[in-house]
Amino acid sequence: MCNCNNKKYVVDLPHINIYTTMAAYKAKIKDSATFFKGVRVRWNSATQEELAWVYEEVDNGSHYVEKINKKSSNEESINKVSKKFSNNKDSKEE
Repeated sequence: MCNCNNKKYVVDLPHINIYTTMAAYKAKIKDSATFFKGVRVRWNSATQEELAWVYEEVDNGSHYVEKINKKSSNEESINKVSKKFSNNKDSKEE
């Protein structure tokens, strides 16, 4: 029926969610669909999970998808604090 025992076509969603937490993905192709390992990806409507799967799990996936690194909230807060500190230091020196 559903052939659920066929692990070849099963995508590990928690694994893919880790990728989408760490980065954003952008399709390099806009107007077509491509089959990878039996899964059809429609480039104009692909989700972040689909793009992450292609980039991370498919051979030569970087030819189809661009990875855009995200800053973690911890990195952003460190940058804000260091910028604020350097601004205060500059104003005291003047």
